[in-house]
Amino acid sequence: MAMVAQPTPPGTMVPGTMPPSMMPMGTMPPGTMHPGMMPPGTMHPGMMPPGTMPPGMMPPGTMPPGTMPPGTMPMGMMPPGTMPPGTMPPGMMGPGYGQSMVPPPATVAAMRNMPLQPRMNFPPQPMMDSAAEDGPISVAFNMRPSLRTMIPKRPSPDTLQYPNRMESWLQEKQLVGKLPRHPADVCGYVQAAITDEHDHSAKNKAEYHRLGFQHNEVRLVFQSISGWVLMVWRSQEEFEEGIHGDRRAPRPIAWFDLREAVDLEVTIGDYFQDLCPHLIRILMKSGNYYFRVELPEDVPVWYMAIKRLIQDACIDDVRLRDTETHKMKRWPAACGIAKAILGGWPIGERALAIAFHCYDIDYDCALKTGELMVLIQELLAAMLHDEGRAEGQDRATAVMSAASRVSEDDLYERAIRFRRRCDNHCEGKVRKDNFIIYGHSAILEALDMGTELPEEDRGKEVEKLPGYDVQEHHGNCSVM
Repeated sequence: MAMVAQPTPPGTMVPGTMPPSMMPMGTMPPGTMHPGMMPPGTMHPGMMPPGTMPPGMMPPGTMPPGTMPPGTMPMGMMPPGTMPPGTMPPGMMGPGYGQSMVPPPATVAAMRNMPLQPRMNFPPQPMMDSAAEDGPISVAFNMRPSLRTMIPKRPSPDTLQYPNRMESWLQEKQLVGKLPRHPADVCGYVQAAITDEHDHSAKNKAEYHRLGFQHNEVRLVFQSISGWVLMVWRSQEEFEEGIHGDRRAPRPIAWFDLREAVDLEVTIGDYFQDLCPHLIRILMKSGNYYFRVELPEDVPVWYMAIKRLIQDACIDDVRLRDTETHKMKRWPAACGIAKAILGGWPIGERALAIAFHCYDIDYDCALKTGELMVLIQELLAAMLHDEGRAEGQDRATAVMSAASRVSEDDLYERAIRFRRRCDNHCEGKVRKDNFIIYGHSAILEALDMGTELPEEDRGKEVEKLPGYDVQEHHGNCSVM
């Protein structure tokens, strides 16, 4: 029997079937895709194939030409509001200027009005650089002037109106230490001439054109000694008026520093023909000074006054430079020479050369009178040491004992004889070659252990010097 399909009511389905829009889980109708999926070979809008980048993009770590990473600036540039290290904003000052970093207005005004250098007419810089004797240019050339301290220019008197006299006291102490120990305030009329001529008109005329000074007919001047200075005045009236150094007072026409003198000599002329027969010559380092004295009783006064000043100058010159180190270095040399003298042995040239350099205190390759005084005194002390006496156990005691045996005046006389024996050129000092040749005999004579060589033997000893002409150096040695 045939079956007729019965229609299904609305909203119902045949058993075993599903609505068109429904599929088993995990399945889809043929020819369909899940939402959000695209067919193969196609891409969503805004997507690019692998290995490609949108226009205007760069690979990682690279930048377009002419661009820099964020937060960086070109070389030599700094961000706004910053300054290089070690600099400060305008108007600021570094540490060490007080609590405030900006100076007070008064200081700023004073600094603006202060000149950079003194208002002086300096020569051109190349000219100043060319003066080698002036030394290098001072580092204070462009420094601003400042006041350090105020001290009196001259010593202040010891009164109550000067509460602080320290600087004056130091100056007075230095002056007292530099004055001669033997006072020599001598003055009187002398004749300014080497030879006592009857007519000095030609010499006076020549000196007037050369020096502008007019002598009288007999060339008499008033001479005085004050401290270390020998002064020559026109007359006694000018001396009495100007010796105290008042303003607009007369001044001496010449003066000489007697610390530069090395020896003194007196020559007696003709009492019947010469107005001033006594000629006194002062040997100095740069020449000689001559003057003539009329009366015989005035000669020893001038002679002893100048001689004591020369002696004091020689002693002060050595004491100023001598040190304990020098004393200890030359003591063995003195002991060795004293031992050879006591034993009657000859002193070799090498020993004399070593002794010469040991007693050359000022290192000028010459022995002056003061250094010869030290040599003689220490040789006497070394002889006490070599004889084994109690006062010669150490150097200080031996020198003190020698000083008590021989006074400074006697020591000076011995040193003068020593220098005259070895100084053939009248230089006022003993050279090394002459010390080696004449040193042994001069030492024996200074220590009263020998006699002076005869005159004929001195020429033979001088000939030992290479290139020495006896006849040439035995003449007059005066220097004018």
